[in-house]
Amino acid sequence: MDHALSPLDGRYASSVDSLRPYFSEEALMHARVEVEIEYFIALSELPDVRELRLNAAQKKALRAILDRFSDRDIAEIRGTM
Repeated sequence: MDHALSPLDGRYASSVDSLRPYFSEEALMHARVEVEIEYFIALSELPDVRELRLNAAQKKALRAILDRFSDRDIAEIRGTM
């Protein structure tokens, strides 16, 4: 899968290659999923939100999604699967 950093991919590609894991579209998607998971967990811990209770195992399972985050997930988010 292409991890484009655009517009720096051309002439300066070798100079910015080490930044790809942090500034690529894929890095943005990973960070966004992480924020959404943590937000969901934070909501579950609010006393006024009784309908959404998560136990420790469920929180761990949600956080494990990030450990398994792959190019397949990126393709699914893009809608290219």
